[in-house]
Amino acid sequence: MAQSSVALKIDHQTPVHRSTGWVFPLRQVDQDAIRDAMIAFCYEAAPFAHRLQYMVELSACLSGRESELGEKAPTVSDTLVGFQSPTELERFSIEVSKRMTQGDDGVSVLAQMAQMRLSETEWGVGEDFDALWNASVVARLGSTWTLLKDPQTAWRSLASQVDALDAVIPGRMDQFSTQFCVNYWSRCFWRSGEMTLAHTQRLLALVGLVRMTIACDPQVRAARGEGRVALTQAFEAAARRNTWMTIRAFDQHPAFESVLASLDPVAGLQETRSLCQI
Repeated sequence: MAQSSVALKIDHQTPVHRSTGWVFPLRQVDQDAIRDAMIAFCYEAAPFAHRLQYMVELSACLSGRESELGEKAPTVSDTLVGFQSPTELERFSIEVSKRMTQGDDGVSVLAQMAQMRLSETEWGVGEDFDALWNASVVARLGSTWTLLKDPQTAWRSLASQVDALDAVIPGRMDQFSTQFCVNYWSRCFWRSGEMTLAHTQRLLALVGLVRMTIACDPQVRAARGEGRVALTQAFEAAARRNTWMTIRAFDQHPAFESVLASLDPVAGLQETRSLCQI
């Protein structure tokens, strides 16, 4: 993840936008308002997957895409107001819970990214990520081809790994994931020419890949039977190691960007919303 800087903060007199949505760079006040809203959503009292999908719905609005929570208002600030009601996320979380959204499409997206990253030797294969992916995800969930062929079974197996972690160190994966998202919204570049939805999809893919490798990490799994202290130490070590390896392997890599660009080729945001469940 590239870090933000003062040079990044371009202040336009008027927002740059298309008829379908606002395109970065925006006025500094609008960029900051979007960033502050997303960070605030990270800390809301709702399941992590629901908070991510709330970000998706706001991003869709800002990008002129169909959203489950309204339409784009005349200005960025007016659009944000509709999402910042104290009870809106709670109501949305209840609705999402009733739907029981699956994460199988999200697994397929991440497996495709991994497959392309590991097979495209013309750019050089990241040996560290190759070893990480095979020792964790492949060893626990099956080969990348298996994930693509039967993503629903893989997603259920992944969910069971996360549940096993929560049984010993309750909420630790959620805390890590929340901080990952806060860091992303605080530090990552807004890319010129892209909309908020694309920026959010990049977050979903990165946090999904990292969560998968941590939940399936062999050292984490081995420590699950050794008590809370040992598992916490193993989790912290895996979180640092796997985050670094994943970001280094995928940041601005053509395989990563091409899969992101192909998300949701038909109407709707099924794959994007499914990524929230990883």
